[in-house]
Amino acid sequence: AEMRGANPDGLRQLIIQHAGEKPAVKVDPAARHKQQRDALAALLAVADKQRSHAAVATIIKIIANVLSSPTEPKYRALKAENKAVKEKILSCPGGRQLLLAAGFEEKDVGMIARPEMLVLPDNADLTQLEQVRSALEDVASHLTGNATSVSSQ
Repeated sequence: AEMRGANPDGLRQLIIQHAGEKPAVKVDPAARHKQQRDALAALLAVADKQRSHAAVATIIKIIANVLSSPTEPKYRALKAENKAVKEKILSCPGGRQLLLAAGFEEKDVGMIARPEMLVLPDNADLTQLEQVRSALEDVASHLTGNATSVSSQ
């Protein structure tokens, strides 16, 4: 599809074709649930329970913000360099995986010193987000209720 000369319509079509919104990746629900369970297991395996609780609480807050204002772009885009995101979620084993399992996608914004973003696509499944929040709230109550007990395996 070679173009020569001024052809705004052709150019517009090429841009839409090559740079348009890519559809959300359809993931098998069973695979998605396994991804979520694995990420949660990694989070819960963290020896420092305060650290895993901080990650869980922060992810719950992020999801709650999206669900309360689903069309608000600022809640759907997380900068990986953001202090809270970096220290509470990304530095904790399972944190990044849990955001990805909830439907967020990694976006590399470019090489020009721009930070990596985790973005929830506009067409993401909000019921899946609600399920992750519900599971995390169960985990959070378990973490706070048993913060002092250490499971023996």
